[in-house]
Amino acid sequence: KHSSKIVNLSFDEWNVWYKQNMREHDWMVAPEILEDNYSLLDSLVFAGMGITLLNHADRIRIACLAQLVNVIAPILTCRDGGAIRQTIFYPFRDLSMYARGTVLHAYVKTAHTVSCYGDTPFILATAVVSRNGKGLSIFCLNIDNTDVHDVMLDLSSFGDILMTDWQVLSGSDLNKRNTFQAPEAVVPHNNQLVPGCNGKFDLFVDPLSWNVIRFRL
Repeated sequence: KHSSKIVNLSFDEWNVWYKQNMREHDWMVAPEILEDNYSLLDSLVFAGMGITLLNHADRIRIACLAQLVNVIAPILTCRDGGAIRQTIFYPFRDLSMYARGTVLHAYVKTAHTVSCYGDTPFILATAVVSRNGKGLSIFCLNIDNTDVHDVMLDLSSFGDILMTDWQVLSGSDLNKRNTFQAPEAVVPHNNQLVPGCNGKFDLFVDPLSWNVIRFRL
């Protein structure tokens, strides 16, 4: 309509959702409805959604996770007491804690793509400068099933920069889940820090992994 108005978006109730797990119940108090138990694969899909939302933060001004506890949620409780962190809890926690600030345009150049649904790069990434301007967080997802990818980060425009933390969520079994019997079957681990040289960091990113790399500016 040749309008000068910019329409921003609200992305409501996003998550991984298995509708086939929807069960009917007779009348009861607090029935277990849509209590999906998420796998490592689900957490990687979730992380990819988070990166996509951040990379469109110029237009998506708010994006709300569907639910937080039990119903398609990152936290699962049981009737007799106790709670576990589901696999999707960790990328949600990382984005909530470290993606507060200014989202940068992350230029990703790669010759490696998967073409099942169009040319999608194996490496997806986004970057956020903290609100106080003293920190930088890189969120990186490798969706390759088999290969470690050599990722070169060029952060030389930030001047003197130091890597302070590198957390990785990965595994060889995409179906592995956190359960009440094994609540830490899928959890992030600390990766070895890379010293860098003149603001450039050469990283080897594991296959099927969610990576959160933090720097001090």
